[in-house]
This record gives sequence, C-alpha cells and structure tokens, in this order.
Amino acid sequence: MADSLAELRVRAAELADLHGVTALLHWDQHTTMPPSGGAARAERLATLDAVAHGRLTDPALGRLLDELEPWAADQDPDSDPVRLVSRIRRDHEKAVRIPAELSAELTRAASLGQEAWLDAHRANDFGRFRDALERQVELRHRYVGCFPDAEHPYDVLLDDYEPGMRTAEVVPVLAELREGLTPLVAATARDARRPNDGVFAGPWDVATQRDAVLDVLGAVGYDPASWRLDPAPHPFALGIGTGDTRITTRYVEDEFGMALYSSLHEFGHGLYDASHAPELAS
Repeated sequence: MADSLAELRVRAAELADLHGVTALLHWDQHTTMPPSGGAARAERLATLDAVAHGRLTDPALGRLLDELEPWAADQDPDSDPVRLVSRIRRDHEKAVRIPAELSAELTRAASLGQEAWLDAHRANDFGRFRDALERQVELRHRYVGCFPDAEHPYDVLLDDYEPGMRTAEVVPVLAELREGLTPLVAATARDARRPNDGVFAGPWDVATQRDAVLDVLGAVGYDPASWRLDPAPHPFALGIGTGDTRITTRYVEDEFGMALYSSLHEFGHGLYDASHAPELAS
C-alpha cells in the first residue's frame, strides 16, 4: 500500500504544480501583461486546463483510488494520507462528469471575460462586458447540466468553493443577514451626505500609499521574502506555491482607505495559502 500512496502523492503534486503555473499566469494577466496579450493568454490557460483535466480524469487514477480506499477506511480519517485520498477522490469524481472541451472552454471564456471587463472598466461602459458575461452564464448552465442528480442547480457551483455546502443551507443564512443588514444600509445611506474629511482623505500619491500599506502589512506578518504586493484594477490574492503568495490592491489618489482596507483584506486571504505546511506541498 505504501507504493500506491507514494504514486498518489506524485500525481497530486503534479496537479498542484499545474494549478500553481495557472495561478501565476492569472496573476500576470491581472498585473503586468500587456493588453494585447489577452487572446494568447486565454489559449495558454485553456491548454493548461486541458492537461490538468486529463491528469485528474485519468482512469489509472481512478483505479489507484479504488485500491487505496479499503486501506483508508481502516485509518484515522483525519490523517493527512486519508484526507489526500478523500480529496483526490472528490475532485476525480467531479472532473470525470465534465467533458474536457467544456472544462477548457470555461477557462478560456473566463480569461477572455477578464479582458472584456477591463475594457469596460476603462471605458466606464459595461455594455462592453455583456457578451462575455452572457457566454460565461451559458457555459455555467452546461457545467451544471453535467450533474443532473443535484438537489438544486446552484449546489453544483457552490460545492466548487464550499465543498458539501448546499443551497438549502445558505438561503436561511442569507435571509437572516438581509434582515439585519437592510436597516444598517439604509442608515448609512442617510448619513452619506456628510463629507468624509477624515485622515484617509487625499490627495495621496501612490508611492506614499504603498509605503504606508507595507508598514501596516509588515506589522501583521507580511514578509517580502515570501509575499508580493502589486496594484490591480480589482484586488485579489493568489497562492502560487510554498513561499510565494501574491496579493494586490488598488490605489485611489483621493482616498487612502481603498488601498489600506483592500490590502488587509487580501492579506487575510493570502494567510490561508501561506500557512500551509511545507511538507504537504510535495
């Protein structure tokens, strides 16, 4: 069984490497890629998706999991090897339902959609984003259709981000939040006429804002040896691999709060990836 588990680790590490390369290409697209590179980037990402999908749906992987599961049933369910078997089984069983061409097209359309959104954002004309959004919704409907046994269509999409969560569980939570937040939003809107002349009001040049943000992040654990901060139109965080966490922020000249709060928010996301034990990466 040790040899089978070692093989599963090799396969899992390969998948993690492919996802890391994909994440790096996404980061570059959002931060430094020339605008004319969008179409080519979408093709590169679709190709990587096809490779990863092929590895994940490999029948040999399914046979390996079948071989390991009787052993895993007798082990500590919270041990790392058993968790690995369970997680790869889940990902494998979802992936085999999705045609390879659909998986690649979802990735391609998302990348092209990002470029369409940027164009719309720059022009302040979100009609330019309509076709890309419509395409993504169409593809998501096809994706959901691969899981006809789902209790609710949104369960399929929700499970990709919150494994095991169901729409029926989320709806009452959101209803409770709506009940509590609605009066707060209404009260804020009434107070919005008062100008914000606080310490965050600018103008502040970008270099000054960046220095201040890095000072604050440094106080909560940001280490430039393993983290990177860059500007992006919409802040996000990505874990590329062990010792490589990327976060972004947005600088607005007349409001420092945007850069400060978005940086802290994305740093919180980055902590999840940065806190992974190095031995689990291989």
